[in-house]
Amino acid sequence: MDMVFARLALVVLGVVCTGFAVLLNTVIITKDGPAASATVVYLMTVVSVVLGGLVLGEPLGGSVIAGTAAVLGATVLLRRKPAPAAPAAVPAPVPAAVPARARRNVSARP
Repeated sequence: MDMVFARLALVVLGVVCTGFAVLLNTVIITKDGPAASATVVYLMTVVSVVLGGLVLGEPLGGSVIAGTAAVLGATVLLRRKPAPAAPAAVPAPVPAAVPARARRNVSARP
């Protein structure tokens, strides 16, 4: 019975959990691009460090806190929306070149 349960757990973890994660990652890449998808991987590290400190009582030294701040700061920079571009100035119309025949003095006609 234990072997059946272990195989069932393996199938559920492999198919359901990993399949769901791949599906979500594909949606993020399609919607926001690969840079946004990469931030998910970095945030998993931050969550692991925070949970390790809170749940397991692991020590959080200065370098861990600085690294967490750096990852969060980079994530904010990557996820922010770009400022809208200023409207382009419309150039003034340039008069068309006048052919040499049309430039002759019209009043000189008899």
